[in-house]
Amino acid sequence: MAIVEVDESPRSLERRYFSSATTLDDRMEILRLLGLSDAPDTLDSLMRIFRTEKRFDFKMKVLEVLADMDGQLHGEKKLTLLALAVAPPQPKLVRESALTQLDDDDDPRAIALIRGALRDPDHEVREMAADFLRDKAGENR
Repeated sequence: MAIVEVDESPRSLERRYFSSATTLDDRMEILRLLGLSDAPDTLDSLMRIFRTEKRFDFKMKVLEVLADMDGQLHGEKKLTLLALAVAPPQPKLVRESALTQLDDDDDPRAIALIRGALRDPDHEVREMAADFLRDKAGENR
């Protein structure tokens, strides 16, 4: 994905996101624009939005945007956001989406987060994590 210059800073987009005048459609567009930004503080804004957001569809949009972002440019912060997303207080589908993204990363910290999901309260999430770990173990043979 090519990086596109976004005219508005991530912090400005974040302020608009949380404005009471912002519609749900505007919020989705703001998340899309954040995903196009290569600014260093983009992930900080996405993390604050993710932590604050209660709506499932917006949490999923944050993860969708995150999946398309350059791991070389945002790697450390992507892992931090995925660690938030894979935590049991999050909805099951959010945790599963985060696990899928973690499975695409060979960073030992990503693998540790997948291992942590083996203790998830939901058996399907635990099975998903176990499958990913088995696949990774098979790849390393």
